[in-house]
Amino acid sequence: MSGLLRMYELVEAALDEMLATGRRAEPRGRRRASGGERSVIAMTTTVDAFFYGLFMDEGVLAGAGVKPRSARRARLDGFVLKIGQRATLVRAPGGVVWGMVFALTPGELAMLYGGAGLELYRPEEIEVALENRAIIPARVYNLPQPPAPHERNPDYAAKLKAVLTRLGFPGDYIAGIQ
Repeated sequence: MSGLLRMYELVEAALDEMLATGRRAEPRGRRRASGGERSVIAMTTTVDAFFYGLFMDEGVLAGAGVKPRSARRARLDGFVLKIGQRATLVRAPGGVVWGMVFALTPGELAMLYGGAGLELYRPEEIEVALENRAIIPARVYNLPQPPAPHERNPDYAAKLKAVLTRLGFPGDYIAGIQ
């Protein structure tokens, strides 16, 4: 493995740990990057992120100061969408969740999920199917606990249905959103 590729993997692992734990991670046995170098890496490295809630709307992302790139419709198998106060994914054999994949920087993802009410979401690595049937790795942010059975948010569900409709997702999927 080339030295450059190995360094890239170490930086990517450190950024992943920083996002997952909220603390700085240092690759062992490597010199510490200067502040400027870390900023360049965080600003230019992108991660494919799968969004299944209101962050599917590029306008919502732009309003949060994020510049979504490479928008792609995608399907996540083996999960279902649950809406309580917020949307979350729950593993379910045979389940399907539709959403959007955007390429974002780790800094943009940290900014999105550092906001009020979103700090409980945790990153997970998944695989999604794009419309062209390509299977790609992606990062998804999910709540560690599903909402309680009685927990509902009709306003959120209505907004999500509007976004899904505007983006052209399957009608039967949209009809099942509660």
